[in-house]
Amino acid sequence: MNKIQKNITSLFFIIFFILLSLQQGKEYLTFHQEKKNNIEYQENLSTQLENFWLTDIKEINNLSIHRTPDLDLLDQIVREINNAESRIFLETYILTEKRIQQALKDAFNRGIDVQVILEKNPYMAYSINNKSYNNLEKDWIPVVWSDSEDYSFNHAKFIIIDNHFYISTWNYSYSTFKYNRDFFMKSDDLELLEKILEIYHHDYVGEKKDVYHPNIVLSPFNSRTVFEKYFDSATQSIDLYFQYFKDEKLVERLINKQKSWVQVTAIIPKTALKSNDDVLEKMQRSWIIFHIMSKKKMHSKVIVIDKKYWFIWSVNFSSYSLDRNRELWLLIKNSKIIKEILYYFQDDIANNSVKK
Repeated sequence: MNKIQKNITSLFFIIFFILLSLQQGKEYLTFHQEKKNNIEYQENLSTQLENFWLTDIKEINNLSIHRTPDLDLLDQIVREINNAESRIFLETYILTEKRIQQALKDAFNRGIDVQVILEKNPYMAYSINNKSYNNLEKDWIPVVWSDSEDYSFNHAKFIIIDNHFYISTWNYSYSTFKYNRDFFMKSDDLELLEKILEIYHHDYVGEKKDVYHPNIVLSPFNSRTVFEKYFDSATQSIDLYFQYFKDEKLVERLINKQKSWVQVTAIIPKTALKSNDDVLEKMQRSWIIFHIMSKKKMHSKVIVIDKKYWFIWSVNFSSYSLDRNRELWLLIKNSKIIKEILYYFQDDIANNSVKK
């Protein structure tokens, strides 16, 4: 190799290492800038959460509430999936309903952006989603398991169809529509939709990133804090649908509210009598009133505070739901909807339950 060739080779390696160094330096700076941005983002979320109070809740007018059992509701959801024009994003704990699965396939085949997030190991039903997952995957529908490193369970239950969404207390199973007492809410509020889309996209790629909005509550990010503030705000009444009561701190808050002359009334399933005997007796001794739903399979998770704020969610009354699961709730302030949910509450007390 002559001198000129050696110089060219040396120059080539010098340029290569300069470019490599610049690239690594850029990646280093990008990494630390992203880290700084994430820290600032989390600090901002923490500040917003710390300063949150119920007066921050936005009044939402463009919404509707529905309850099951109601097979017409299943028809409605299938029809909306069939009529979707752009996207269908589903995130749910259990998906076994066959008509919904077929509607998702049909939508995908006509060019709709269909994506599904499922929980891989639902509690005590560990393989229940396997068939649905395989059924969607074989037709090339983008379906993923929720990231088990982020949450104990992904217990959220919501679907986005074009520019509206449903958030529910129920799973996407036939029994929900045929037998269960469950509730869901439909809305096309664009501000909420934008935040729920953000949550969905983070969950789809397995990115554990929190999102804040005064009407949205996420487990494990802010559930306990909002729950506690919600209970503490009550001055007259707390009306609840719940499957069980297993979080001692929140139970004590309910008892303390009852002792301060806030009337606490709950509708629970018969199964709660076996799993919650000690807790229920303790709550009853504090004059909390229980009604046992006897004519429907009770799966609801709903709270109304002072007959003016309404919670609808996937959350159970347990530390897992609050502190370890992925759960999604909505806080609602809407007088018409509150009257409707209170009507359902009183109707269930009168016609579908017995007092304990």
